[in-house]
Amino acid sequence: MCFVDLEKGFDHASSGGGFQLALEGFAAECKAVRIRISTSTFKSEAIVLSQKRAECPLPVRDELLTQVTEFKNLGVLFMSERSRRTIDGLVMHWSVVVKRELSELAPWQTKDTLSAGLETPRSSLGQAGGGCEGERVSVFKGVNLNCETNNTEHHTKKISKEELIVRRGQPFTVKVELTEPFKPDFYPLTITAVTGENPSEDLGTKSCFGIPDKIQRSPSAEAVWKVELEKRSYPLTGSLNLTITPPADAPIGEYNLTTRYRDEETLLANLVVLFNPWCPDPCLSLDDSVSICDEAETQEYVMNEHGIIYKGSGDYLISIHWDFGQFEEDMAKICLKILDVNPKHLENPAKDASAHCNPIYLSRVVSAMINSGDEYGFLGGRWAGPFWGGDEPSHWSGSYHILKRWHNIGCHPVKYGQCWVFAGVMCSVMRLLGIPCRVVTNYQSAHDSNKNLIIDVYHADYGVRENETKDSVWYPSQRTVRTVQAMRYNGSPVENIQSEVKEGTLLPGKDLSIPFLFPFLVYHEHMVDCESMKISAMVTDKLEPKNVYLAVNDVILNPPWFSVSCQCAGQRLPESFSLYLNCCRKSRKMSSETRRSIFKGVGLNYEINNTEHHTKKLSKDQLIVRRGQPFTVKVELTQPFNPDLYPLTITAETGKHPSENLGTKSRFGIPDKISRSPSAKAVWKVELEKRSYPLTGSLNLTITPPADAPIGKYNLTARYRNEETLLATLVVLFNPWCPDDSVSLSDEAQRQEYVLNEHGIIYSGSENYIRSVPWDFGQFEEDMVKICLKILDVNPKHLANAANDVSARCNPIYVSRVVSAMINSNDDYGVVEGRWSGPYSGGNEPTHWSGSYPILKHWYDMNCQSVKYGQCWVFAGVMCSVMRLLGIPCRVITNFQSAHDNNKNLTIDVYHADYGVREKETKDSVWNFHVWLECWMTRTDLAKDGKYDGWQVVDPTPQEKSDGVYCCGPAPVKAILDGETDLKYDVPFVFAEVNADCIDWLCKADGTMTKMLSDTKSVGQNISTKTVGSNTRLDITDKYKYKEGTEKERTVFKYALSRNKETMGNEGATNSTNGTSPGGIVPQPKINIQFKEVSKPKDGQDVSLKLVLNSESSTAMPVSINISVQAMRYNGSPVENIQSEVKEETLLPGKDLSIPILVPFLVYHEHMVDSDSMKISAMVTDKLEPKNVYLAVNDVILLDPPISITTPSLASVNQSTTAEVVFMNPVNKTLTDCTLTISGSGLVDGEQNCILPDLKPSHRFRVTFFLLPKKTGKKTVLADFDCSSFRDLKCTCTVNVQP
Repeated sequence: MCFVDLEKGFDHASSGGGFQLALEGFAAECKAVRIRISTSTFKSEAIVLSQKRAECPLPVRDELLTQVTEFKNLGVLFMSERSRRTIDGLVMHWSVVVKRELSELAPWQTKDTLSAGLETPRSSLGQAGGGCEGERVSVFKGVNLNCETNNTEHHTKKISKEELIVRRGQPFTVKVELTEPFKPDFYPLTITAVTGENPSEDLGTKSCFGIPDKIQRSPSAEAVWKVELEKRSYPLTGSLNLTITPPADAPIGEYNLTTRYRDEETLLANLVVLFNPWCPDPCLSLDDSVSICDEAETQEYVMNEHGIIYKGSGDYLISIHWDFGQFEEDMAKICLKILDVNPKHLENPAKDASAHCNPIYLSRVVSAMINSGDEYGFLGGRWAGPFWGGDEPSHWSGSYHILKRWHNIGCHPVKYGQCWVFAGVMCSVMRLLGIPCRVVTNYQSAHDSNKNLIIDVYHADYGVRENETKDSVWYPSQRTVRTVQAMRYNGSPVENIQSEVKEGTLLPGKDLSIPFLFPFLVYHEHMVDCESMKISAMVTDKLEPKNVYLAVNDVILNPPWFSVSCQCAGQRLPESFSLYLNCCRKSRKMSSETRRSIFKGVGLNYEINNTEHHTKKLSKDQLIVRRGQPFTVKVELTQPFNPDLYPLTITAETGKHPSENLGTKSRFGIPDKISRSPSAKAVWKVELEKRSYPLTGSLNLTITPPADAPIGKYNLTARYRNEETLLATLVVLFNPWCPDDSVSLSDEAQRQEYVLNEHGIIYSGSENYIRSVPWDFGQFEEDMVKICLKILDVNPKHLANAANDVSARCNPIYVSRVVSAMINSNDDYGVVEGRWSGPYSGGNEPTHWSGSYPILKHWYDMNCQSVKYGQCWVFAGVMCSVMRLLGIPCRVITNFQSAHDNNKNLTIDVYHADYGVREKETKDSVWNFHVWLECWMTRTDLAKDGKYDGWQVVDPTPQEKSDGVYCCGPAPVKAILDGETDLKYDVPFVFAEVNADCIDWLCKADGTMTKMLSDTKSVGQNISTKTVGSNTRLDITDKYKYKEGTEKERTVFKYALSRNKETMGNEGATNSTNGTSPGGIVPQPKINIQFKEVSKPKDGQDVSLKLVLNSESSTAMPVSINISVQAMRYNGSPVENIQSEVKEETLLPGKDLSIPILVPFLVYHEHMVDSDSMKISAMVTDKLEPKNVYLAVNDVILLDPPISITTPSLASVNQSTTAEVVFMNPVNKTLTDCTLTISGSGLVDGEQNCILPDLKPSHRFRVTFFLLPKKTGKKTVLADFDCSSFRDLKCTCTVNVQP
């Protein structure tokens, strides 16, 4: 809840008591027209108003306030009792109480208060917690996906009741609530549906559509979606019922639906689209390619979860029950995972996702993925025992347990299956995806391997089937031979059971009957692992031995019968309940109980491990460890642990295609007698702790990931006595506490600051006006691990070669370059989109942000769509959060007067018109300030002796490309100091940022140029970062450059020129003129110019300075002084001129000439609202020697008007506390478009925004809001106030949260 206190609210009123009586009378009149208003100063109550507009007069002294809207404009908000919407669509997403305090200057000298409360139910876009919310009063109030109704109509209710799962070619409904009337003629509603990576209209994986549907699409766009506005919508109140139809040829899969209205975009829905066998829609021009007309068949082949698979032989048919379970928990997620890990998707995800529209393509993909022959398939096939490490194929009775196990153990094949298992599992997947299917059994099925349509079977002369070879030897015989063999179902023999030879005479016209007897004791042992008994009879004509006759019979033994009875104690079984038992003929499987697992349980000791690994703030129920440091796991077995007979083997795997040679797979165990690849990297270790009890199967394991292991998400699987189980899913991070880790940092105070501190300061302004901006890194906020790993997984290098990318994550150099590129959106699915000038439509101005988490969370929630907008400090702040989360120590650095040397010649050329105004933007520029990161790591790639270890510059701001990508660094700070510009990465560019020489040129009207100033000292000033353990500024300029003006500094500069590949052989690089010859020489310094402050420059007040000149000449010097004032962006580009003047003066020898400079607020105000600094330039021309031109420049940063935030010094976890923001309007102008944003990790979930009433001159507001601390420790709450005249005024306060 937010309280707003406006002082001097009324200028006319009666006495205090009369005013209260007037309010009560007003309340009575309101009640007559169904308006309820509270007049209490202590209690807020909702004001409600019927749809009927009413006049409610309120007499206040001589003035009669008659219209409700007048009160609304004063800040008293009304809302509809029936539809709960405010008049004119004005909606706030939280409870707001507006309190108008009476001024002490008012005639009645009292503080009676009109208190009006507004309460609205929180929309689906809202957040939990206290305070105002919404994105500057978002256009979107809420979304209702009607999951239950839609899923019922789309026959997907069994899959999920909470997730929207629809079928293509069939409409579904979504209700969208806006906070204002819907006007499609002025502001169209645009919806975008995207699926897969790199979505494209031409591939059918992206579709833009809307109301009205006047979308500009690609001429070759495929799979276009549609939307219609239902008649039961209420556009005037912003209530929209949309009917959305995915086309019948849309690719199936997971989609993100985003909607845009009035330049604001929000996530509409995450949904899954499936095939639609119910879609031969006469209203559509296209039917689904899996359409099936018969409803009974659709129910059987799509919806039926239970079925029968036939086995046996042609003469002995056996039916087994199979549980397809396509509607079990997570089945949609599992089946989509199948599609995402298939080789075609990994090779080209965009084309693969596009091809998901075709059931032919999809059936081939699933067919390949069910078996593990080529990829991460489900089932490892085995047609003969032993079935070590898994289950015999005949064990399985359904698909779900197989699919679930595959998903849980990181897409590793489940062992083992044969044809009916493969078919049953594939049937489950296809039915879930919406493709009608059935399981078919073919008896006496041929496997024609050489594709000649002939099956050749070879027999020895005793009737025994030989090995399947092309040639065989037949021996002459004069006997009748009878053989019995145990066979596998695929026709391959196991072993002979018995054979015998009989002699007989076949009489004409009479049968010869020969009895066969196969004793149980004879065949039993042979048949335990066999499917059939093949009886062969070979008859030879003794008179004509060449005449040989063969008869074969496959006998299937019927299993013994047993039954299981089910009783329901006191309850009746539901009608949908069914029980299937797959009776097995093998005596060792004649139990109705599931085979007991060797693994009884696993304890991951989350709290202990995460505390010791400094990751407790990240999660309490997920194992997150740091490499090079052991963690403990407790494993309980159901039998004694005997490592001498049965070793325990553990496998750690990360990423796709894990490999020992790449360091993404490691096999280790107890005892550690594992056969590894000779070139195996990053080998893990495990030890059995002394407090284990092997005889009882209680094992306490100490597992250590190596200090060079790739970071990321791992699966740990354990194998014991041929049984495998998932031991843990964990995350491994870099470890600055480990001496062997390449990010090792020895100082504990620095580790606390550069890894664990969630709050920091970023410096901005200019070299003479340094201001600190608080920044909330929030690296321990919810889902930050997931978000940061997602950044790594969607980077272009991972998409191009996932295996090599994951392997390279062992190296902080590689990771820092990847993250540097991924923070900006220039090449990839980067987090932040940069923009250095307005308008900032569709997003937030860079100055709006006060922390990283809202940006990262928004990027993740919007399916990796870039967040708008950022500039250098935003890029650096966000990257610092990611790097600290990953475990790489880092700090934010600000370089004042930072050079952007585009042509890499270490010289910055600036051009001025002959009246002093900077003429145009050049490729080179000097920024008031620039912000980057320093990351701590070793650089053994540059020197083995550690010379370049330590702080490295990494810059995520997209300025120049490095190896074809917009990233920068890591560049060793030591190399920058010493001018080692031939080293990687990007040392020349960073060296120029802090050391480049500046040349100012005067551009004459005749095209000639005069060099006015050559400055070797101004670039790279006051290089700053936050001090360890305090909020003071630490100047580290001496770490980057030697003192300006010293011989050492010039020596290093010349050395850097000689080492720089861009300037080698280019003599006079420091005199570069970008191809233009100068028209003059550098004038002798006869005039000294400096600016002096008369008062501190404050935004909202006149800026007053004076220009002081003195001459070294012995004679009087008449001069022309051209003074110009420009509004500038911080990156050195001009916005517009504010004012200029020319003065004629005489400079007397030995005396100062002081010239006042006044820039009134009313003159600069409009120009400076969206600008960063005020550049005041003075160009002095010697009238006796016009070629002598002198230039002085001063960058003025306006100080923000004061704003404060206060909180109680102590707070407790999960107990609400309050904070108050106070601001006084310092200018003689009403402030409009006022918004307040509250943030703070551990105190506020993301950002809370509320809109405030206009603020008149000399008025102030107090905003009181609630905080709900979630974590202990010192937390910082940040407030950002934005309005028409002041952009993003910030203040902070520290809260000490107790347990």
